[in-house]
Amino acid sequence: MTLGINRAKTATLCALADAGGTASTSHLVATAKVGRQYLLRLLKELEDEGYVHGAPPVEERASGV
Repeated sequence: MTLGINRAKTATLCALADAGGTASTSHLVATAKVGRQYLLRLLKELEDEGYVHGAPPVEERASGV
């Protein structure tokens, strides 16, 4: 059984926790040491899995962002 958490997701969650639970995309890219597009995909997956939530809510975000 796995939780679906790979190293990149773990690094992203740790970077977010180290930032106090809220961080900008650019901060997470720098601290998690992943590319921006990959980070956005990781954050979407983590949000879909219930580990994080974004602000603004997904319904209010511009498409493609």
